[in-house]
Amino acid sequence: MTITSRPAHPADLHAARYPPGILPVSSRYPPGILPVSSRYPVSATRPTVSTGVHGDPRSSYAATGVRVDGIAPRNDRPRRVDSSTTPRLPSNSMLRSGPAPRTQQQAFSAAAFNTSRPRTYARSRSPQRHVLYARACGACFAFVLSVTGACANGPNLSTDYGQTARENYELAVAEFADRDWEEATTFADFVRVRFPFSRYAVESELLIARADFELGNYATSNDAFKQFAKLHPTHQHVRNGWVAYMASVSAYMGAPEDFFFLLPRHYQRDQSQLRVALQDLGYFFDHYPDSPMAAHAAKLRDDVQHKLLEHELYVAEFYLERDRPHAAIGRLEAAHKRYVGAGFDADILFMLGLTYLRMDEIELARNTFSELQTQHPAHHHGKQARIYLNHIYKVYGPADPHRTRPEYEPPTPKSPPRPKNAAARGSSPTPAATPTHR
Repeated sequence: MTITSRPAHPADLHAARYPPGILPVSSRYPPGILPVSSRYPVSATRPTVSTGVHGDPRSSYAATGVRVDGIAPRNDRPRRVDSSTTPRLPSNSMLRSGPAPRTQQQAFSAAAFNTSRPRTYARSRSPQRHVLYARACGACFAFVLSVTGACANGPNLSTDYGQTARENYELAVAEFADRDWEEATTFADFVRVRFPFSRYAVESELLIARADFELGNYATSNDAFKQFAKLHPTHQHVRNGWVAYMASVSAYMGAPEDFFFLLPRHYQRDQSQLRVALQDLGYFFDHYPDSPMAAHAAKLRDDVQHKLLEHELYVAEFYLERDRPHAAIGRLEAAHKRYVGAGFDADILFMLGLTYLRMDEIELARNTFSELQTQHPAHHHGKQARIYLNHIYKVYGPADPHRTRPEYEPPTPKSPPRPKNAAARGSSPTPAATPTHR
């Protein structure tokens, strides 16, 4: 077996002729260019040797500089060596392709020579290293997915969800029965989105509205029940009035309530949700008067009116304490007409009579106390009305429909205060009004 040796290694050259890291410059090649082997061109195939030193073909290439696998080097084109940079000490990987240098100067020369030598055996190991790296990354990614999947809230699409709309709806109903409202909403919303044309999608919408009600999202559930009634008017629970009743209940539950002895009280806060509930109850009685929920709706309406009337009385007392009787009269008269039979009729009439008497509206006060005594004779305000009637008769005499009423001027709004620097600047002239052309 014959092995063709390579040209002389630069380490074997005389170290004193060339500085460290600089290759000899030949007249055939430009400075800094390494020659290509004339015996084996780039496209040629070098002789194949089956075994190398100690049975390792790579060791044969390391020792002789000849490829023994029958494949031409991939990097046989000349490489430019930058002689301006200071060479570094060669590492073990750089010295692997040549014999060990005997001196430090020869090590620099060997490192410079090895820059043009292809590292074919190092490339042969890179695919295996990349495969191991990819496998490790895949294992880490799978572990992260398993941890996040175990910690995530909600069902997993591949394992927890059913295959059909019926299966997912049954899962939603089961979660709702277990009082797991969030999971029930998740399954029902999956049915609504994934199977929009299924009959279970309609039932899922109603289930979502019920779950929102149980979760305490009363404003959301109120809108959901109203939207369901508009989109599905032929549904069984829409036709029997249950959906409209639940919309009213949702608005009622969203109203402020008393929390033990903490202030402010419920009638001192915003009553917009109670007004919405009363409006929804009016819609219920207009469209579903024969509904099986009518009795419950009537009780709910009385409770709503009672709370709204408490708010109106509180506002009227607020105006009276601040010497605004006309504003209090407006509140009381509107409440007496709007909330009839809410449980405060005697209180409203009594406050109206006292306010009229305070404003010197004698005949209006006489008529109000007479109505209170007639409609509520057993009420304590009815008994007090009899005393006030006797007082009016003794002071002002019998009833006189032509009695002169006191003059009343509506309050004029006060102009806003002038800015502080208005006096320094002086009063600015009022711009003349521009004529309008018709």
